Amino acid sequence: FTAGSCTGAPLDSAKCMLISKRAITATFRRRSSSISESDRRRKAMPAEAPNESAALYTNDSTMAPDTTTPLRQVVLPSSPIKSLKATTANGTAAVPDAVKTALQQGHIKMKNPERALAKIAKMIDGGAEELLVISDFDHTMSRAYDEKGERCWTTHGVFDNAAQMADLAAKCKELSAHFLPIEFDGNMTIEEKIPHMEAWWRQSHDAIVAKGVERAVLEELVLHSNIRLRDNAESLLAHLDAARVPLVMFSAGIGDIISIFLAQRLGAVPANMHIISNMMTYNDKKVVSSFREPLIHTFNKNGKVISKEEVNFFHEMRKRDNVILMGDSMGDLHMDVGVENHREADTLKIAFLNKKDHLLPYYLDGYDIVIVDDQSMDVPRQIMDAITVARK
Repeated sequence: FTAGSCTGAPLDSAKCMLISKRAITATFRRRSSSISESDRRRKAMPAEAPNESAALYTNDSTMAPDTTTPLRQVVLPSSPIKSLKATTANGTAAVPDAVKTALQQGHIKMKNPERALAKIAKMIDGGAEELLVISDFDHTMSRAYDEKGERCWTTHGVFDNAAQMADLAAKCKELSAHFLPIEFDGNMTIEEKIPHMEAWWRQSHDAIVAKGVERAVLEELVLHSNIRLRDNAESLLAHLDAARVPLVMFSAGIGDIISIFLAQRLGAVPANMHIISNMMTYNDKKVVSSFREPLIHTFNKNGKVISKEEVNFFHEMRKRDNVILMGDSMGDLHMDVGVENHREADTLKIAFLNKKDHLLPYYLDGYDIVIVDDQSMDVPRQIMDAITVARK
């Protein structure tokens, strides 16, 4: 209700109140409609699966990427990124032209470019000392597709494709065939899917434990796996480590496979990295004997699965107000919930949309920046370079 609502011809107070009430009601209905639509999208939104079976992604499969669903066109201005500065408590920082140029590429989508740039500007002003990076691993830090367009493996996919353990691979693929359609069922809410996801992960983990996988065999499986880092990911990891920016690898995959892979690829797990994932335990013969609790699946990657040790870690990070979050599914959106004294407005959320263009509207609702079908870390690297060289 504004002062101009009752200007013009004289109106009594009752009529003024009636006009005000109608205006407020109309505004409330418009906002409620918008919120309801966003909530509806997120509740039905699918996310990535833990076990990848190549057979499930063939052109003959019902789970192949949908290329027939009409894509909502997101029309951005021809030059959406203007010269922008953001004023913070520490001063004023401008977004470098290199970052703005990177964000103007055709495969980079933003629903609100000015908001994204304002977040980047604030982070540049804070510098490396105030930055925390939280990233998913499977198909985020790692590639979703190789140069030939073939799907790369996830960490669970190491067992899906374990030729020397044919019975275990068959069991994992059987579970995928049953549960994957449930995960992507647009008629089910996330709350309805969660019990099925818990069953999927537990049954997969139980099968791995029952097989009696030795640590040495696991290392051999990872060495010959088709897990691949994204282009420029290795240099990004080295850059963050050198800049002493903490990196939380928050994964619903298998943490041991992540650490083995990074040690094999990089020589060691970077000192700045903290892995939150499904971790294995071993008996005295170095055979996998169980998986630690709590179970982490696609739809519970948030503060609910943070252990006491991890709570202490995030407590130490409480002065790092600026968070860059990177994921490839809607289930990754809330990985920053465990950060102490943190506001969502201080998180720059970057998504990698891998050959699922029909899901772009959902991703734009949740993420600040959506990188479409790009198997590199080029854009995040540009942003993080700008932040880590900021004055402090």
